[in-house]
Amino acid sequence: VTMSSTMDQVVKRAKEGFGQIFDKSLHDIVRGIRNHKDNEAKYIAECIDEIKQELKQDNIAIKANAVNKLTYLQMLGYDISWSSFNIIEVMSSSKYTFK
Repeated sequence: VTMSSTMDQVVKRAKEGFGQIFDKSLHDIVRGIRNHKDNEAKYIAECIDEIKQELKQDNIAIKANAVNKLTYLQMLGYDISWSSFNIIEVMSSSKYTFK
């Protein structure tokens, strides 16, 4: 079992508890960016808005998934400095898969 598959399982369980509110995984964002080549900036802005909503949740699994997506967006060159506190919050979790 890899760390990413464990994270996916935790996020899946968290999603089931919250319904369809948070339905974009990192895989969905990567696929969406590829599918929105003509209007990538607008798609990324929508994703960031959704990530901001995820970071406001109390569930640490949802926050960890949001940080995972933010890390990918940062690798693409987008500014995520506004989320530094949320990243520290997730990194301080006792669960290794969230770190």
